[in-house]
Amino acid sequence: MNNKRLDPLKVLFIEDEKGTRERVSRLLERRFSYVRVAENGQDGWEKFRFYQPDIVITDLNLPDISGLELIEKIRKVNSKIAILIITAYNETDYLLQAIELGVSNFLIKPLNIERLDRAMDKIHQIFTMEIELERQRQYVRTVIDFQESLVIVTDGASLLDANQRFKKFFDISLEEKPSIPLVDIFSNSDEVPAFHQYKEEDWQILMDDVLKVKLIDKETDEYYYFHVKADRFPNQPELKIISFTDVTELENERQYYKKLAIIDPLTQTYNRVQFNRSLSEEIQKAKRYHSVFALLMFDIDFFKRINDTHGHQLGDKILIELTDVVKKNVREVDIFARFGGEEFIILTPETDLEGVKVVAEKLRQEIADYDFSHGEQLTCSFGVAMYKKGDQPDDLIKRVDDRLYMAKNQGRNQVCASMDCDSMEK
Repeated sequence: MNNKRLDPLKVLFIEDEKGTRERVSRLLERRFSYVRVAENGQDGWEKFRFYQPDIVITDLNLPDISGLELIEKIRKVNSKIAILIITAYNETDYLLQAIELGVSNFLIKPLNIERLDRAMDKIHQIFTMEIELERQRQYVRTVIDFQESLVIVTDGASLLDANQRFKKFFDISLEEKPSIPLVDIFSNSDEVPAFHQYKEEDWQILMDDVLKVKLIDKETDEYYYFHVKADRFPNQPELKIISFTDVTELENERQYYKKLAIIDPLTQTYNRVQFNRSLSEEIQKAKRYHSVFALLMFDIDFFKRINDTHGHQLGDKILIELTDVVKKNVREVDIFARFGGEEFIILTPETDLEGVKVVAEKLRQEIADYDFSHGEQLTCSFGVAMYKKGDQPDDLIKRVDDRLYMAKNQGRNQVCASMDCDSMEK
């Protein structure tokens, strides 16, 4: 790890595993002059309240208080503190919640020291920028050309000054014109605040908080993400200083882990956690707008036999091939998820029972006709059910699962719909 000391940042490191705790704390102490270490969630919470660190690094899997609970408690006290989480690949279900709590970065076990170093560099850069802006309030010239961030001075309507990186990024020159309308600069970018329309209360919000924007580099035609922060120009409150700190790599990592938290890694379909979330949302929509939808659940007939005969590696390949067949035969609005093992489920919005039966029968036939890698015919059994008024998620899932079970009992490789199976149920 980089040996330079990054005073005055204060670091709190929370890790219950002794070996990791001792190894990482030694590395942190080489770089930071102020490091506190906690061995569980309660210890970490008490040290956070007492020492008020600038950075918290915590394991997600703690023995007493979970990492997510600890982050929630910290966020209630300090909404802006930098938080890095340490997680294992099998904890991806919790990553989406961590993202929503505004963590600064994710570190995967076993801990890679170079990634930790880069993450600390990024956090230090943001802290340094804030400190630098505060110090430069007392000077007339606040735009420093060698800064990595994009920095401008504006009266709210026009660009009055900018550092070299901003000029290069937007391919502009202030030598030919003393000012350029902000709307002309940002009109080709996405998600950019309309600074030229800002009122005083809008500027105050940007001074109190940080916004994220997406800008296109005129030199490379690539998009970058920035954190935007504003401040008043010293002795001239009508002028504003706006800094754009590049967080593209962090945003890309955030998007990656957000996807990881909702996608099944093998089949690249939604996982069960995300499906349950989508189902709850669709039920609320049906209650509000009286819309209809249905569920379709299926699994592979005699899949254990395939694994036992050909091995799990080929079994995984067949699961991937199966999902590719299904994806080609469902709509973009349909929610397709791996429910567990060789069992899959599809939510079909704006579809009644007859419609979902047609979909299920088409999928059954497409799968039966497909040439899979193991060289044998593959069949699936299907259960379908339609949402009924008053259904809770578990009610509907149980009903469609019952239909799937009935389809298997009736001989497999067939579709069992709610109405079709009522007589058997009796």
